[in-house]
Amino acid sequence: MKTDNLVNGYVLSNLFYELMFLDENGVQATDDDWSKPEFVEQIIRNLVVPRYESFKDETKQVVKNTLGYLIAAEPESSDLWDIIWQACSAPIPTPEGIRAFMSRCYGVIFPNSSLPIAGDVQSLYINHDTQMANRLN
Repeated sequence: MKTDNLVNGYVLSNLFYELMFLDENGVQATDDDWSKPEFVEQIIRNLVVPRYESFKDETKQVVKNTLGYLIAAEPESSDLWDIIWQACSAPIPTPEGIRAFMSRCYGVIFPNSSLPIAGDVQSLYINHDTQMANRLN
């Protein structure tokens, strides 16, 4: 399967899997904590980055493509944000919005990359089929 330019929102449920187990991972947080960028970035570093690093290279590329595409091409009001977030089942508050949380994830996971703009994602292949995501790591 060619994945170098693939975008699939359902691969993010795998990326954010550990967020479903905050208690088991020793995270005790209040709603106020989730409004603090330092706290959110620490959660991303502790739970999301290790999950990302465990993926195969092709899955890592799809994650980067997908986050980049969503940030660059989908407005905050897009229903796609809610659909993907619900598929992730991550029970965390996003007081700044789902798009802001995913932008923060992109910045933490890819610290040497600038946030993409619409022109950066025009050549990507969009396929939000759940079966496609299941074939990835």
